[in-house]
Amino acid sequence: MTEIPNVLKEFESLQKDIQDRLNRITSMKSELEKDNQMAKQQVADLKNLPQKDFERLKNKYSLSPEGGKNILSSLLEGPIKEKLDKAWKAYKMISPYLNKGKTSVQEQQEYVRGKGIDISFAKASPYPDFLLRHGNLSLILFDTEVKGEVKDLSDNQSVYGKPAKLNFQSGKNQNFDSFALDVTMDKTGPQSLDSIAIDIQGLNLKNTGQAELKGGSAKINGKLTIVDENSLNGNLKAELDSVAISIPEQEGNELANTIVQSLSNIDRINISAGISGNLENYQLDIKSNLSEIVSKAARKALAGKMKGFESSLMSAIQSRTGDVLSSTNDSLSGLLGQNKILNDGGSEYSGLLGQAKGSASGLAKPKGLPSLPGGLKLPF
Repeated sequence: MTEIPNVLKEFESLQKDIQDRLNRITSMKSELEKDNQMAKQQVADLKNLPQKDFERLKNKYSLSPEGGKNILSSLLEGPIKEKLDKAWKAYKMISPYLNKGKTSVQEQQEYVRGKGIDISFAKASPYPDFLLRHGNLSLILFDTEVKGEVKDLSDNQSVYGKPAKLNFQSGKNQNFDSFALDVTMDKTGPQSLDSIAIDIQGLNLKNTGQAELKGGSAKINGKLTIVDENSLNGNLKAELDSVAISIPEQEGNELANTIVQSLSNIDRINISAGISGNLENYQLDIKSNLSEIVSKAARKALAGKMKGFESSLMSAIQSRTGDVLSSTNDSLSGLLGQNKILNDGGSEYSGLLGQAKGSASGLAKPKGLPSLPGGLKLPF
């Protein structure tokens, strides 16, 4: 019996040691659970990386049909600017000769009584140095002679009082149904105001000299104003009907050939061009439904090619990442296995702790010894 206290102390020490181990297991389980959650999220992110890489590479290297939206501007802006620059050069050469400046108005003398006064007799109205009241002109347009006339062309409009006007007119012929060009150069006011207006109906596109145009007709009208021989503002509109375009095929370029084929016959093309700025620095704003036509053709041509490109791209990404993802899943499985080991160890230590507590309780109160009457206790 004298050994019981010592044994109890050993059991208490054992219980404490087991409890400490249980606490450590509980703490490790908590930390491991956090690591498990983090590892699961990282593995999930890794699984999504191939798809993210696929989207990034597809967007970077895919052929986009949106590129067709600016095709008209790139095709027309250069030729239009080239012709406008030539027109501005001619305009700058002619304009100074049409406005030599205003003549000074003679001040009226104030009458003073008792003094003499100069009396000016009536004189004929002044005339500019150069004046052409009327003249006939002609120009060659699309291999067709267009007749016109010029009126009131002078070198000093502020004296003459009338603007110079040029007009060209033509009726129906093999190239167009009608043609009209009106030019007004007005230097009579404080600021010069020049204008150009054009109207062409039924233009035969086949005879315009453009090799790519094999048929169709066009309506063209526009107006341009030039203020103070510098500031520009104008617009041009064109409607092209039943357009037939012939562009040679490019060997080995299936995409380009598909687009060209879709553009071979177009019901209608609408074009509008705005011009603003000044003679030295002007801007062209060209818009047309041809951009949408080209985009649709490109989208149709690219659809099949893009599917094959995306499929091969995804296969290449998966072949490079498959082994990495597999080993990552194995690592995650091993981490989850550690959690099972801790759970099993915790259960075993809990069982030992229960047994230790039971044994200590049995030793603290031994069975088989009778109780003394009257609440008496043994001396040991």
